[in-house]
Amino acid sequence: MTPEIIDTPKIQAEDDAIALLDQAKRLVIVTNADRDLAEINIQSAKALEDKIFAYLDPPRAKAYSDYQYHKKRLDDAIIPVQSARKAFKQACMAWDQAQEHIRIEAQRKAEAEARRQAEEAALAAAVQAEAEGDATAADAIINEPIEVAPVIVPKTAPAASRLSAGRTVWYAEVTSLTDLCKAIAEGRQPVTLIEANMPTLNKMASALKSTMNIPGVIAKSKTV
Repeated sequence: MTPEIIDTPKIQAEDDAIALLDQAKRLVIVTNADRDLAEINIQSAKALEDKIFAYLDPPRAKAYSDYQYHKKRLDDAIIPVQSARKAFKQACMAWDQAQEHIRIEAQRKAEAEARRQAEEAALAAAVQAEAEGDATAADAIINEPIEVAPVIVPKTAPAASRLSAGRTVWYAEVTSLTDLCKAIAEGRQPVTLIEANMPTLNKMASALKSTMNIPGVIAKSKTV
């Protein structure tokens, strides 16, 4: 059965929340009385927070359950189709690449054969000229660069569609972090190419506190 999503009417507490936030933004503590009032408002805000949460979280949880239900239905139906399409595409790409390698190799062999025949023809012509007593012509033939017309072996694989054609994706691979850091330190590359490992640094700061000693890094604290 498809879950039914029911809207929740707006309650006064939602408007009270906006008013309370506006009051908090305008708050300026200049006396102990102001500080006491702020403390009272903190308690009021917590009570209002609990009230809103108790009213609006159950429908949120239900809405999330509905979302999970429909997401599972979608996944169960669409993932097998997407997987099948991916498998078909990979098979087509593998075939196309294999055929292209075959075509390139055939073209290379054809070009090599064409050059071999051209060289043999040039040598035969030079021998003929030499036999006829024309050494100058023979030398000219031997020294003349051999030019062979490009050999094009046509593709045999069917043309790929937009869905079956692969796409070229360029990506970076760091082969030496030390060399990269050295280039940045020397000013040959911008410092934006790297970033500090903040999770690790924060853990170190939490453990070492004021004794943390790392060049370019300081340990700071704040009350939240």
